[in-house]
Amino acid sequence: MSRAEPQPSAEAPRPGGGLLVVGLPVATAALAAYFGSGWGGAAARLQVFWAAMLLLDVVLVAVSVGVARSLPAGPARAFWRALSFASAVFMVGDVGSAFAGLRYLEWPQGLAILQAVGLSSGLLTVLVTMLRHPVRWRSGRARLAFWLDTGTVSVGAAAFSWFLVVRPGSSWSQIALALVTAAVFVLTTFAGARLAVSDDPPVVWPAAVLLVTSVGVISVANLTLPIPDLANADVYGLRMLVWLLPALLGVAGVLVQRRTGWSVRRAARGRWRRRSYSLLPYLTLAAVFGLLLVSLPQLLNASGRGVNAQAVGVLSAVLLSVALVVARQLVAFTDNDRLLAQLGRQEQRMSALLEHSSDITTITGADLRVTYVSPAAERILGYRAGALHGRSAATFLHPQDRAQVEAPMRALLATPGRSHTHQARYRHADGTWRWLEVITTNLIDAPHVGGLISNSREVTAARELQQLLQHQASHDPLTQLANRSLFGERLEEALAPRPAPAAQAPGAAVLAIDLDDFKGINDTLGHHAGDAALVGLAERLRSCLRTSDTAARLGGDEFAVLLPGADAAEAVRVADRVLHALREPVPVDGHPLHLRVSIGVAGSAGPDPDEVLRAADAAMYRAKQAGKSRYVVHRAEAAAVGPDRRA
Repeated sequence: MSRAEPQPSAEAPRPGGGLLVVGLPVATAALAAYFGSGWGGAAARLQVFWAAMLLLDVVLVAVSVGVARSLPAGPARAFWRALSFASAVFMVGDVGSAFAGLRYLEWPQGLAILQAVGLSSGLLTVLVTMLRHPVRWRSGRARLAFWLDTGTVSVGAAAFSWFLVVRPGSSWSQIALALVTAAVFVLTTFAGARLAVSDDPPVVWPAAVLLVTSVGVISVANLTLPIPDLANADVYGLRMLVWLLPALLGVAGVLVQRRTGWSVRRAARGRWRRRSYSLLPYLTLAAVFGLLLVSLPQLLNASGRGVNAQAVGVLSAVLLSVALVVARQLVAFTDNDRLLAQLGRQEQRMSALLEHSSDITTITGADLRVTYVSPAAERILGYRAGALHGRSAATFLHPQDRAQVEAPMRALLATPGRSHTHQARYRHADGTWRWLEVITTNLIDAPHVGGLISNSREVTAARELQQLLQHQASHDPLTQLANRSLFGERLEEALAPRPAPAAQAPGAAVLAIDLDDFKGINDTLGHHAGDAALVGLAERLRSCLRTSDTAARLGGDEFAVLLPGADAAEAVRVADRVLHALREPVPVDGHPLHLRVSIGVAGSAGPDPDEVLRAADAAMYRAKQAGKSRYVVHRAEAAAVGPDRRA
């Protein structure tokens, strides 16, 4: 048996009964002070007692009816209707007892019977309704565990009622009354616990505790204390509070239910967490053993004086409680064996999944050092799992990828529950590099993980294919130089404005290059010789450029070179190097072939790439007109012609 613990609800409690909520503790304190001080005579105290009792009865009935009317049709409304009926029956019985106690009527025996019948019928109505409330059990073992736990608590409650009611030398009639009281305690405890474990209890648990306690107190008081009347009102004092206590607890319970509201309870449904165990049966067993220690001297000294019913009852409760707890432990041991077997199967299944998984599962701590790695690491990266423990994951990253991976990982450490995905190159045990796609989730706050968990799959083939497709889409298939599209993108990037502190000044120089007499090569030597000439020219261009420069074949025998950040003087030096490099002939079919090119040089700091290309083309045509195998630098006012660089 375990009590549900509510989680915070987003919906505010429904207001209602504010005056009663404030007035109830004030009235309780005032009554305690009045009855404890002995002010007034016996008749006055008795009149105050019955006035307070009847007023509490009226409030209990009114609030219970209000709660019942606010609920939709179903088991919850049936419970509150039953509680309203029981409250009304209690009120009728208290009215009769008040008239008898104040001597307004002369047939107190009949009124006493009326009160007993009303009390019994009211309690029976509530108990039957509680026992009929629907409960869905997860399994038969869960139901058995509930019965055993609840039985232990019920036996403990019955033992305390027996101890309070039965005294040494009690008559058989008193013992019978004690048995009835114990039965009421057992039924009340069982019914209350049954409501607590239902999926949709009709009472929030603070109100349920108050109402169940009220039933227990009234059951004990009804058997141990006489009802106050005018004949013996002087001997009561604070005992009157004992009779008022059930009514005070009942009113407090219905007010708690009214204040929290049914809508709040329904909104919180599904967010209540149940513990898988309860300490209450063990606490009850300890309390019953305490009663046994108190009763044990009387039991040991009972020889020759007859049976001590009080001590025998407590001893019987101890034995029964121990039997129930032992049975509950056996059920728990069986469940534990079953759960351990199930856990073992799950661990074996998980181990098999990890061992044969095509992905690497890794756990790294807050210092980004590996604390766990799955066996797939050996298949993908060639490392045994033990060789990676305690090592930083960054040591396996490609130097060019380290910066773009480490920064997001540091940021991920500060945001528990977040995930990050990246692709990077990781070193294989044979020294090569493998592309991995890594999905990392921050589970540092999860007690079963306590770190960053990563799932990595190899994407080397996909990355190589992607790079090949990108290269084919952006490069000339014959010369492997950049094509017109890639050249245009890089030219736009070079001419785009940059922020103030830029590593490279904006602007660029462009060389437009045309292979002279290319048609004659194709016509006399064949197209294969023309292709060899184009490839040879591409190789000479690469040898003359920086790594930041771009050589491109724009189409046919038209080439271009992009020199980012270069001025006219630098562009002229590159043009000189190209002409000088072509002094060496290109071998075609074992025969030397001398290539000549015309070069147009243009530079610009403006943002228009088309303007730069047109200027370079215009300068290149001037070079052809000037005799070919030379360069011409485009200027706004004139064109400077470079020398003929023919061999």
